[in-house]
Amino acid sequence: MTIAPTFPDFFLKGNTGPLAQAAGWLKFVSPIPTLMQMLNQGSLGGAGLTEDRPAMIWYVVFTGLTIVAGSIICIARLSHTLLDRSRSQGSITDDQSLGIRAARRVFYLVDPQKRSAGIPWLLNPVMVKEFRCRRFGRLHWLLRLIAGCAVLSLLLTLASASGAESRGVNFTGAIIIVLQVALIVLLTPGLAAGMIAGETESGSWNLLRVTPMSPAKILRGKLISVLLTLALLLCATLPGYGVIMLIQPNLQSQVQQVLVSLILAALLSMLISATVSSFFRSTAVATTVAYGLLISLFAGTLLVWVNLDAPFGHSLVENTLRLNPMAAALGAIEAEGFRTFDLIPSTWWISLVACGGLLIVLYLRVRRLSQPD
Repeated sequence: MTIAPTFPDFFLKGNTGPLAQAAGWLKFVSPIPTLMQMLNQGSLGGAGLTEDRPAMIWYVVFTGLTIVAGSIICIARLSHTLLDRSRSQGSITDDQSLGIRAARRVFYLVDPQKRSAGIPWLLNPVMVKEFRCRRFGRLHWLLRLIAGCAVLSLLLTLASASGAESRGVNFTGAIIIVLQVALIVLLTPGLAAGMIAGETESGSWNLLRVTPMSPAKILRGKLISVLLTLALLLCATLPGYGVIMLIQPNLQSQVQQVLVSLILAALLSMLISATVSSFFRSTAVATTVAYGLLISLFAGTLLVWVNLDAPFGHSLVENTLRLNPMAAALGAIEAEGFRTFDLIPSTWWISLVACGGLLIVLYLRVRRLSQPD
């Protein structure tokens, strides 16, 4: 509600179609244009957000409508009649007739009602358990998520391609990078922050301790389950970068640098969330702390960049941005405001060292928690 409503206006800025007009009104749902107008902010960080229309009035109107609609929906969901409705338990495909099984094999790429097979001895059982028990961890949900991200990436790229001549392909790439990092920051704590804290909170960590699996194998299984999900999300947005290279082929090396930076951003987010999880016994607390750290890393460092030359100098801003892999990706794509910073490969080395240190701390914590009381 704060960041997402402003992105469509970024993409469609300068267009005069109905979608651009709708995006211009949608951004008033966010408080950012209102704050920019109240503070008379015209810096790089406020580009495209300042508005001649009375942003405060429209923000109050949209906020009031949202509160009323949310209250009505919440009251309707609290109705006792919903508790009296019976829900179908569904049916297992393996228990159906041969004809139904054959038909579902044709119509479903991955049948969600099919009984899961046994765990092969080659696979890490902890990894399989994480995929089968985690929300949206089953294969059919992962495929839906990947398809949705791929389609969204293409739609956003094509929507902004109409203004590529006036704004440049770099603008489109910068918006895709910001959206992709926002998706990583949004999903990673939910996947990794409960990695250890959730097991400790539910008491299932004691069951893992009595198994013959080593702490390294337990940790490896949990990390791989999160890493594969993040890798699929990164791969799902590749069509957007493909369109960028199709529009401007000489950006191939820059896109490769962007992908390396995004991979490091995903690894760093995963290890920060997992390490935080090993220090807390409550999933809610671990998730909150992980979100705070990731937002401070990816958004907090950009606050220093927004105040470039007022009062922070160029060297201080550059050294601060070296902590942020997203800034390195924006610098690689030569986004507006990042062209004067030399962030690659120093940001890569800092991220790799940070990932190595976090991995060592995480292993030591898991090993400590696996020891007998």
